[in-house]
Amino acid sequence: MTDDELDARPGPRRAWRTDEQWTRLSERITGAGSHAPAKRASVHWYAVAAAVLIAAAATLLVTRHVDNASRGRTYATAAGKRLVIHLDDGSIATLGPASSLRISSSRRGRDMSLTGLGAFRVVHDDARPFIVRAGAATARDVGTEFTVRAYPEDSLVSVAVTSGAVALSDTLHPAVLTTITAGHLGVVAPGGAPVQVHSADASTYASWTSGALSFDNASLARVAAELERWFGVVITIPDTRLAQRHVTAIYSAPTLAGVLDGLAAAASFNHAQHGDTITFTPRTR
Repeated sequence: MTDDELDARPGPRRAWRTDEQWTRLSERITGAGSHAPAKRASVHWYAVAAAVLIAAAATLLVTRHVDNASRGRTYATAAGKRLVIHLDDGSIATLGPASSLRISSSRRGRDMSLTGLGAFRVVHDDARPFIVRAGAATARDVGTEFTVRAYPEDSLVSVAVTSGAVALSDTLHPAVLTTITAGHLGVVAPGGAPVQVHSADASTYASWTSGALSFDNASLARVAAELERWFGVVITIPDTRLAQRHVTAIYSAPTLAGVLDGLAAAASFNHAQHGDTITFTPRTR
């Protein structure tokens, strides 16, 4: 072994006296603490208190933001889509295809602004009225289930009551309330014409919530608009007389091909599809 190698060898290790070392360390810590200025300790606790207050303020801000978001929000659906919305009070709103719903909720009331198709199952609360505004119509819940239809291209806003009752008014006469009871349909014309009430099978108007597609003496022009919303296609009817033909039909599990074939047989027309565009033409004999 060389001299260098001998110098590189580690010398004898000193035993680590654990108890003795911990005692010395403890004495140092205690001594430092006992001689630390009181002012420094106060500054330390002020810093801790400030940090706690900042954290609390940040938590309050986040909570308020989340609360506001839940009380004021807009929902929208694309063609062929439906959306079920559970409200914080237990009420349920179902949004139809190509529709939007603005919800504003507070301790004083629940306000809905609808464009398109919506169904509402309301938990009644006298202290918090449930109001749906759609086009020229305003529907106030009286403990009920009801469907509202108000697409921009529709000639009427319709409210079909499945159970309970709805107090319906128009924009020209907001203080005049017409009660729509279960099994009846209330309609309001654009511009806020007086409410008209008709007997109706309200369950048919609400069948879309379970995926069914129904037409009650509807023109092919209206049927075409509905199919566009449900299936995301474009339908043209060059023949105006064909567009005014009326059909009545219910499809419990609708597919585009099945609905087109059924309607074509009922209303006697042909249909041709090129990409997403479908054309209806009169059937020649």
